[in-house]
Amino acid sequence: MNAFAHRAIWIASAAALTSIVVWYIDHPFPSERLQPLGVMHHENKAAAAYGVFLILAIHYLRTEPDNPNRLYYLLPALIIFALVALSQSRTAMAGVFAGLFVLLGWRAILIVLAGLTANWLLLAANPFYWDDRVATFSFRPGIWQSVIESMQGHWLQGYGYLVSQKVHAYGKVFDHAHNNYLASLRDGGLPGLSLMLAFLGVALWWSVSLYRDKGNRIYLALLLYGLTCIAMDFDRLLTHPKELWFYFWLPIGLIMAAYPNTRSIGDEIVNDKSKS
Repeated sequence: MNAFAHRAIWIASAAALTSIVVWYIDHPFPSERLQPLGVMHHENKAAAAYGVFLILAIHYLRTEPDNPNRLYYLLPALIIFALVALSQSRTAMAGVFAGLFVLLGWRAILIVLAGLTANWLLLAANPFYWDDRVATFSFRPGIWQSVIESMQGHWLQGYGYLVSQKVHAYGKVFDHAHNNYLASLRDGGLPGLSLMLAFLGVALWWSVSLYRDKGNRIYLALLLYGLTCIAMDFDRLLTHPKELWFYFWLPIGLIMAAYPNTRSIGDEIVNDKSKS
């Protein structure tokens, strides 16, 4: 698994570089919002999927014992960081901050500030994006308010999983709740949301245990990355193959595989030798 993670970083960086080059051949650079090749649904989802590999690359930069090996991951980290910034996804950037804060502490602020500065400059360069996504925060406050208001009288059982995901707000119709926690509340009521939070609480406890007992913080970083991303976008967690599988279910699966083997390091995705 560790070797797979190393190779996946380079594959992701190659895909990111290809996406950047191909997109900006035919679109204004850098003001036009990047749409990565192979995006399944939306730029936010694609950027969130790439962000997983950015977290992994920064982790290896931090833990590789040899300086040459550290530089080996600097290039893919920069390429993937560029894709996240050019996608103008504040969701992915917020997730990156959560994950890097676990890995780097307060030093993560410098990286995220650079990304946010680039993000805001790119938005300012295109008046349409500024009006549509900054002035209204992409309509999220109204969307979230509408979902909560619709729960009146349905707090116990919710609406069920077959209800439409569409949300009415600001005189518009939006595709989904833009928050997985609120979506779980809508579908399953308070019991459904409580079960989801309990499930995530176990994953969080296990990842903290891996960090505390073995000094391996990558699991906690990846988990917090995913938990942050689903708080700002997306809807249902059980869905057909989408980018969600990378940034939410993959970290949980890795934690489930690593935690029972806390006495052995052979099956772990990484062996974090640094506790700094």
